[in-house]
Amino acid sequence: MWRFCSNYGFMGGNFWLPIVALLVLVVIFSSLVFALTSKTSSAKKILDEKYANGEIDWETYQTRRHNLRN
Repeated sequence: MWRFCSNYGFMGGNFWLPIVALLVLVVIFSSLVFALTSKTSSAKKILDEKYANGEIDWETYQTRRHNLRN
């Protein structure tokens, strides 16, 4: 009797599957971007501290900073 309410038909799965796949891709992409930026920022912070403490000179600092950007 209530069978028509539970059946979404052929388009039910075809509608939700791309939406769920898109959400999964967005989550994966955002987590990768966050992981990469946090590693780069922590590496830059360490580099800044080494330069501030006098452990490395200006040329070394600039070279390593350039390498971190690329």
